Amino acid sequence: MLMVAYCEPRKARFVLAKWGGLVHGSLQWDVTGGITMVYDRIFLCLEGISNETHLIREAMRVGLALNASLTVVHINDPHAGKPLLLMDSLPRITRDDMVRMFEEAGYGDAAGGLTFRVMDDDAYSDTIVNLSREADLLIMGHRHHSRLMGALINSTDEQVADRVSCPILLVPLE
Repeated sequence: MLMVAYCEPRKARFVLAKWGGLVHGSLQWDVTGGITMVYDRIFLCLEGISNETHLIREAMRVGLALNASLTVVHINDPHAGKPLLLMDSLPRITRDDMVRMFEEAGYGDAAGGLTFRVMDDDAYSDTIVNLSREADLLIMGHRHHSRLMGALINSTDEQVADRVSCPILLVPLE
């Protein structure tokens, strides 16, 4: 067990109120009256189509520091890997592809102890929000968009961050 956050007793109410009463994980009071949040189950969402080495390294660093179980999640588009008429289809990502990503990030040995979940769904953010109910912490990559692109598209990580019930760590993607 590792203390992740510490709040003075009068500030603890603010933290709980800010979370809207949705407290995931284990809350424990330490002897000094502070509050700790224990993250036992971490979910890492991988896109699988770009370089996510930095994201994998951050998730492993956090998971190892907290001695938490790490579940790696990827959601394939139902049409992934199937030929389309006028455009290239998204690749179909498999468990082996995700293990290879961990090997490339330098965590090939650790990949054997991780849980990998690959599923098909076209509602990425809905699926991630539903899966996050099983997690104490959700880790996702975030790509910065220009103001114009930000106004035109609403990225999956932003849709998830607006609706998820557990804390979320957004890691900048390069």
